[in-house]
Amino acid sequence: MVILPILMSATSVVAPPEGPFASAMFNTVRGFSSIAASVLVEVFLCHRGKIHSNILLIRQNAVRC
Repeated sequence: MVILPILMSATSVVAPPEGPFASAMFNTVRGFSSIAASVLVEVFLCHRGKIHSNILLIRQNAVRC
């Protein structure tokens, strides 16, 4: 839903002979941003898992004492 207005505004000033170059540029940026977003989500989930694991270990050790 967000991509279409951005695409229309970005390509409204492109001349027809420049169309393939504009398309390649837009798709390259979109591809890199999807990879970067995937990496950020994975890093977030990894850190979140480590934090929850540490909390569970601390609680387990507190119960034993």
